[in-house]
Amino acid sequence: MRVQAAVAIALLLSGVPTRAQQFLGEIAAGCTALPASHVQTLTLSADVTRGSTLIVAAVADADSLANLIVSDAVGNYFTPMGGYRDPQRKRVAVAMRSPIKLPLSAGSNINIQYWMGGSGESSCAAVYVFRGVAATRAVLDRVGYGAGTSAAPTLRAMGTTVASSDLVLAVLAYDGSPGAATFVAPATALGTHCTGDSALCMNGAYFFTAAASTPAVTTNLGASRNWVGLLGTIYADVLFADDFD
Repeated sequence: MRVQAAVAIALLLSGVPTRAQQFLGEIAAGCTALPASHVQTLTLSADVTRGSTLIVAAVADADSLANLIVSDAVGNYFTPMGGYRDPQRKRVAVAMRSPIKLPLSAGSNINIQYWMGGSGESSCAAVYVFRGVAATRAVLDRVGYGAGTSAAPTLRAMGTTVASSDLVLAVLAYDGSPGAATFVAPATALGTHCTGDSALCMNGAYFFTAAASTPAVTTNLGASRNWVGLLGTIYADVLFADDFD
């Protein structure tokens, strides 16, 4: 009886549809000198519906990633997708994610609070919207991170993904205007954002996997630059196909 029940459950799950993973757009972005409050505020340009997943990517000339907090106006909960600090250059890159259970309206604010900031420190950040991404806290599959000086940095996951369908997101901070920065396929570039003096720039890329792999994202910056970045992968919504695994 137990064997029959197990087989029945397996057959049931094998027939459950997978919601298509979708990138719905970048709905806020910008760079700023960090004020005394150490907070960068971004204003959403579009509504965010229940069932979507927000990912906030941020890079900064900040001293620490400790206690970094992302919050919105209605109380959706943001958890880390990945983060890395280059101790040599005191530069950080981080991604935070939130499954949206309380809708957000255009004009709402997202606040990114660093633990500390100082004179001359800056932050760049962007807000991305996805659907078809699993929503529970235990959805992070693999991460990768790194820092260095090169014209074509590569961020690679540490190990093979467990799931066949993942969202892969890379976030990169670097010195100077990127010029003709490009990403090697299958990655699709996200927006480029720089401070006015181009002392700090950020870019990112994403793609969806179709099989278990060790995903990587390579950027061509056009010239050798100091950089720091992270890569994270999140499971697709494959259990209930309703954005709320």
